[in-house]
Amino acid sequence: MNSSRYSSVLVVMLSVLLASPNVWADPGKAAEYYKQASEAYAAGRLQEAADLLERAFAEEPDLVYQYNRILAFEGLNDFDAALRLVDIYKDPMLRDPDNRFSDIATIEQRLKDGKEVARLKAQVEEEERLKREEEEKKNAELKTPPDPEPKDSDEAGPNWVAISLVSAGVVSLGAGGLFASGLLVSDELDSTKCVNDNLSAGSAGDAIFQNCDAYAGLISYDARANQYADDKSAIETQQLMSIVFLSAGAVLATSGVLVWVLSDSSEANASLFPVVGADRAGAGLNVNF
Repeated sequence: MNSSRYSSVLVVMLSVLLASPNVWADPGKAAEYYKQASEAYAAGRLQEAADLLERAFAEEPDLVYQYNRILAFEGLNDFDAALRLVDIYKDPMLRDPDNRFSDIATIEQRLKDGKEVARLKAQVEEEERLKREEEEKKNAELKTPPDPEPKDSDEAGPNWVAISLVSAGVVSLGAGGLFASGLLVSDELDSTKCVNDNLSAGSAGDAIFQNCDAYAGLISYDARANQYADDKSAIETQQLMSIVFLSAGAVLATSGVLVWVLSDSSEANASLFPVVGADRAGAGLNVNF
């Protein structure tokens, strides 16, 4: 008798437990999962947010968790998953006493529209892919190129002699301009200018180096005089180089132009020869036509 009564009590308790799905609910865990889901959603980790909301719903079956899961799947463009949730929870949401989900019908329509747009986009992309494959297939069928037309043997090619002469002349003029600018001996120019100014003022002997910083560190007059001579020699060398390069550049450039002009005449010929002397350097041009 007692055994039968205990069995009846056990059956009643099991029935109560099975009829109450919230008996093991833990709102504290649900709140923690919801907090983590909100952080993941804000950081753009939408799939993680959806998973955490599902766990929160398992702990506390509040429809707000499923509502937010629908929005997370919408953000992922997973319209099928979002619409499945709408199909399951739409009616309970519409019956919510606090009317928290009054826009669920609008969201459902938005999901359907988004799914259709995604379908059309995928269709267009597939058509474009097939079109590209067809074009690539056609391009892969190589055709034999036509034989090139024979080149006229009498056709004149580039006049490399004239081009070389003009190019060399331009380079030489550029080098002459650099030497003439004095950039390479700017320090020597400044040093000798100070001494020349003192000489113009009537200074003599060691006084010509007075207030000249470039020579102030030298310990004797002979050392300063030798340094001054070296500086003057460097300046004179630069001046000579500028004359040589400028002259050679002018000759080379002019020669190139003349060779180019005269190259159309079969009887015209030109030759370039160097000119070097004690007081000059350059090149000469011999033209016969």
